Amino acid sequence: MAEFLGLDPNRCFIRFLCKTIYTDMIGESQAEVPVTDYGFHGPSEDFAEAFWWSVTRPSGLVAKAPERASWMQTFASGLTRIRQRFNRDNYPGVVIPVENPECSWPFPVATPEPIKTP
Repeated sequence: MAEFLGLDPNRCFIRFLCKTIYTDMIGESQAEVPVTDYGFHGPSEDFAEAFWWSVTRPSGLVAKAPERASWMQTFASGLTRIRQRFNRDNYPGVVIPVENPECSWPFPVATPEPIKTP
């Protein structure tokens, strides 16, 4: 995602200790700012915050960070295709519904074939 926004995540060699470097990178490139202040801690945290918003507050992500929302939509479309292969009913207690009218997770977009267990 950072590369999509015109940033170089490799400048943050220690991914979780690069708040100053990442903040400077965003300012230098005039890239869209992270969704939350915590996203400035580095590319990993920026991704995590944007992903969380894409699941829990998709319209908020579009309003606040449209470039991140666009990238997440493409990223999530791949996850949705993978998710269609699994039947969540085979994993009772593992998948917990999110109470949010904007979020369809964990409800599948298609009815997959049940996974046969040995």
